[in-house]
Amino acid sequence: DPPHDCYGTKLRFYVYSLVDWTPAGNAERGVLHCQAGQWGMEALIPHWLRRGSCVTEVAEEADYFLVPWHTWCDRMIFRMNQSREPIGEISEVYLDLMSRKEELLPHWARHRGRDHVFIF
Repeated sequence: DPPHDCYGTKLRFYVYSLVDWTPAGNAERGVLHCQAGQWGMEALIPHWLRRGSCVTEVAEEADYFLVPWHTWCDRMIFRMNQSREPIGEISEVYLDLMSRKEELLPHWARHRGRDHVFIF
């Protein structure tokens, strides 16, 4: 049994497992390196959902698709959009993701992204 029942919701979530596509290289590092600070929710929400009964591995069953992208962690931990040791701009990473959405977000076309959730 899953550790929680998602508060009894009937909604079903598909949580993407993204390949390491960000310049910071943190797409799959998730909870351990991003859990602290106010930006920690970006990592903890996908982790929490994955442990519940409302997650599905079958895209056709999903009501929503969660894209686990840790933008504030990128900004704070990896100094994106900052003058000290910059490794990229978050807006450039987002534009790259959107230009490659057919590859990286294969279920985007179902509702033209209206069912995709980003946590910023």
